[in-house]
Amino acid sequence: MKRLRFAALITVLPIFLLSLGIPCVSAKMLLRYHNGLLTLKTKDAPLKEILRQVSEKANLKWVAKGSLEKKVTFRCDKEPVHSALKKLLWDRSQYYFQYSAKQELMGVYVVGKSGSGDRNSRFNRNVRPDPEPVTAGTVSQEIPSENLPVTGDIVYSSMSSSNPETRLEAVEMLEEIGDQKAADLLTSLLGDVNEDVRVAAVEALGEIEDPESLGSLMELVNDENENVRVAAVEALGKFENDRALPSLINLLDDESEEVRIEALDALAEFRDPQIIEHLIPHLNDSNPGIRMRIAEFFGDMDTLVVKPHLESLLTDWDDGVREVAEEALENLHHP
Repeated sequence: MKRLRFAALITVLPIFLLSLGIPCVSAKMLLRYHNGLLTLKTKDAPLKEILRQVSEKANLKWVAKGSLEKKVTFRCDKEPVHSALKKLLWDRSQYYFQYSAKQELMGVYVVGKSGSGDRNSRFNRNVRPDPEPVTAGTVSQEIPSENLPVTGDIVYSSMSSSNPETRLEAVEMLEEIGDQKAADLLTSLLGDVNEDVRVAAVEALGEIEDPESLGSLMELVNDENENVRVAAVEALGKFENDRALPSLINLLDDESEEVRIEALDALAEFRDPQIIEHLIPHLNDSNPGIRMRIAEFFGDMDTLVVKPHLESLLTDWDDGVREVAEEALENLHHP
């Protein structure tokens, strides 16, 4: 019985000491945090576990991506937590610090080194090489220094890396953060030379839905790359902002069928009867999928203005178009 009590005490004691701010010593780590100062001594401890314990102790929001299981030996004594974390993470991973308006550290976001194989599924793609060799600092548009969360932060060097996979990881980090500064930095990547990076930046801005980026996304509907245009249309559809309507309507004439379909799907989100007149000319589109989407859109409109146009589709050569037109007419008669 005494042995059981002693074992329970050994298990609980380190947790109790940590809650009091008293350093906890284990085979791999000693950690103490008080008044913003961190004392940390580790030997061959997993980086992810170090970050977890430091973040919990310092009450920081933290996000970790990729492979962070590498063993780390590190030591600091009564050092400001942001300074200690910078030293801990330097050359071990890519990171981004988030600060409050009072310049107090609020969060740390970390992405393991490239090639870990444990990346967000949306970014798990075969990245195309840049169209021509580039040097660091020339990949994306110039990033205003006032937009940088921390001078010299590794996220900046990642964005300017000559490796497109590294720039994609920077996009992933910024999307996770999702604040105004992150959106500003993502906007600066919309001019990247690599189409995969541009697409990822567009998708990230669509997830964040930052209204300040709407104008930049509207410009990308004219991008020479089809995938970028498709991503821009999808992002604009999520905003459901009337400012985007002219750009989406113009894309109904895009040479790419996929872009035209995405533009129709985005326009359907608005459910605006004023769009009807712009869709009527496209009932003759060569792609039956587009004709079907227009018929579906008309069927959802509570107006008989679309009735003759739906009736014209009842003789369409495509079975699917005829069926959708019939269902749409039924909806008009029995709303």
